[in-house]
Amino acid sequence: MRKLSSLCFLLSGCSLVGASEKCEPGDNKVYHSAVISFSLLEQRTSRNLLAWNGPYYPDSVKVVASTGEVVFPGPLRPDGYVDFHALKYEMDKLPLGIDLVRTYYLRLNRADQDTFALSFRLKNNRCDFAEFERYTLRYNGRIVAEGEGLYLPSLTLYKP
Repeated sequence: MRKLSSLCFLLSGCSLVGASEKCEPGDNKVYHSAVISFSLLEQRTSRNLLAWNGPYYPDSVKVVASTGEVVFPGPLRPDGYVDFHALKYEMDKLPLGIDLVRTYYLRLNRADQDTFALSFRLKNNRCDFAEFERYTLRYNGRIVAEGEGLYLPSLTLYKP
């Protein structure tokens, strides 16, 4: 019986250590994962428009925040995925429980520009880190993702 109680004590200690590891500073912060990652496919053919063999020059594609800050300066990756920090390490500075919006412009070339709008509300999670209470991501006005938690999904977007 003594061995059994010792084993239970050890196991409960292990579960406590495991739980505390999830709340280490720097872990689980949304700013590590509030990344908008996407590929852009031609709707008719499913061809990746952002791959190096696509119609846009790898150095010409940029993502610019509504503030004018370039959040993805390029060049494109060979596989055609673009990713950028949606909140640029500002998560711990943003207010909790208030609806916020961030807008970004995908500049494909001088004549072609698309829009991302990230609407969200933050809350503190059990580790006292900010996370999305809810979010809605729109691409050219169309909802492409909705959810909550720490992560934004990787997206496949379609362009007519």
